[in-house]
Formats: sequence, C-alpha cells, structure tokens
Amino acid sequence: MSDSDLTSRVAELGGDLAAAVGSGDLDGCLATLVPDPFYEVFPLGRRMRGGATVRRFYEHFFERVAAMTVG
Repeated sequence: MSDSDLTSRVAELGGDLAAAVGSGDLDGCLATLVPDPFYEVFPLGRRMRGGATVRRFYEHFFERVAAMTVG
C-alpha cells in the first residue's frame, strides 16, 4: 500500500469513527479499530489497551459522557 493510499485509508477510518461516535454506534466505533487497540489520552496520562478495555471505555462514554451532551 502506498503512503497516499495509507493516508486515505486512515482518514476514511477516522471519518467512520467520528460518524459512529456522533451517532452513538458502539459496534461501529469498534469496527474501526485493530484487534488489539492501544489508546493514549495524552493530556490525562491515561492509556488503555485491548478490545475489552476499549469497549468498556466506549460503553462508559456513550452511557455517561455523550448522554450529557444530548439536549
């Protein structure tokens, strides 16, 4: 895969993730990730690794955080 193709694919996945988060689609979010995802929330110094951990993060996010933004 060329650098240009890789950049396009990463941008596409980023758009898919943003759309899934925006619509509250947990399965859609998880579908954009690699099998063993690693997240680092730099300003908070928090890290999470693995599908089960990231799933729990998004479940919490949709149940608690996103729910606060719904008007």
